[in-house]
Amino acid sequence: MEKIAPSQSKIKPLKDPAPDQEPGPTVTVLGLDDPGDLSPSALGLLGKAQVVAGPARLLEAVSGHLTAEAQKIPLVSGLNHWLGEVKKSSSHGQMVILADGDPNFFGLGARVIEVFDDLRVTMKPAPTTVQKAFARMGVTWAGAEVVSLHGRQDYAPFFSAIFRAGQVTGSGFVAVYTDATNNPALIASKLIERGQLNWKMTVFQELGLPGEAIWSGDLAKAQKSKFSPLNLTVLERTKLPKVLTLGAPESAYDHQAGLITKSEVRTAILGLLELSGHETLWDLGCGSGSVSLDAGLLLRHGQVLSVEKDPQRAAQARQNRSKYGLAHVEVIEGQALEAMADLPLPDRVFVGGGGRQLEYLIQGALSFLGRRGLIVVAVVRLDSLNLALSCLSSPDIKPTVTQISVSRGESLAKSIYLKPINPVFLIKGKIIEIARYDL
Repeated sequence: MEKIAPSQSKIKPLKDPAPDQEPGPTVTVLGLDDPGDLSPSALGLLGKAQVVAGPARLLEAVSGHLTAEAQKIPLVSGLNHWLGEVKKSSSHGQMVILADGDPNFFGLGARVIEVFDDLRVTMKPAPTTVQKAFARMGVTWAGAEVVSLHGRQDYAPFFSAIFRAGQVTGSGFVAVYTDATNNPALIASKLIERGQLNWKMTVFQELGLPGEAIWSGDLAKAQKSKFSPLNLTVLERTKLPKVLTLGAPESAYDHQAGLITKSEVRTAILGLLELSGHETLWDLGCGSGSVSLDAGLLLRHGQVLSVEKDPQRAAQARQNRSKYGLAHVEVIEGQALEAMADLPLPDRVFVGGGGRQLEYLIQGALSFLGRRGLIVVAVVRLDSLNLALSCLSSPDIKPTVTQISVSRGESLAKSIYLKPINPVFLIKGKIIEIARYDL
């Protein structure tokens, strides 16, 4: 069998040059807070640097402290291309790369270490924009969720942070690094679209610079406002959502009478899905969203994509999401077979409704699941059970079947009798990653 190498630490030991050896080129990533108030150590670095690179505004701010011979490389292109240009100058001697705040906190520090892996890289951080923003607000940022949307299209980490911070156990604060596209107005719009209205927005524009301005208001106002592209946005919870617990009774959800997965069955489904907290779950045929929202409580760092073709049930799922503050549950109204191709790839799939399309839904979901994916199908009819088993039977999937038969106590005269609920079959298919052997 193949031997798996132990994980290697990315931390490289620092090596001092030999006594008889001249020190080679070094790279210092210098975080700046107030360029007009540089420490003696920072001034010494800048005064000896042969190469200084960074955004144009930071280069301009420190230009008076550089020698006439120092080569300046402004950031005018993509980060990777720019760092490549900087590395070409490494033979010129000591280099300083300028950054805002702490380069190891949502900054370029990690990328610099990767690019200059053959050189000694030193980090000299300054206070972060987040630290300064919360200091301006006069509140602690211990436990606050911090998310970067800078240069990103995936909002899933943002919505899961909103969920965590918005719950009764959360900090109530989410700080967001933005860019020209992912600006405060767009962030406000996305929160409004998901019914997450219990948030106040404070935008710190050009923090620490001459043009510093602080804007504060509700999401509706932010949606219509314009901001400096150089900003940090802080969202503050103004109201707690209602508390949802795992396996909550059907009465906790808005739903069409009787068309909801019973709480005992939901609890069994969640166990079979093997959710560890970070997965992407598809809920195909989500109805009023009870399984999706229960799963969302467990997926604190993941996301749920819920698809429902019936407009009324989709609206109820959105209403339930808003009521309980589960921003990381996305509700898509439409046919599941058509929606699959546009969804992020899943780690888990739950099929709670399929009807005549059950076979195609299972086959479609399997085509998108990864090598360690898992699917759970809920059916009530024997022919659907046989169909699901047939679809999930293959060399790398060994399906299992669980029947959930529940009876609930009901009052009768002065006693209690057990009233049965329709039994449900849960078919679980876990894709087995086949071991490789040296032959």
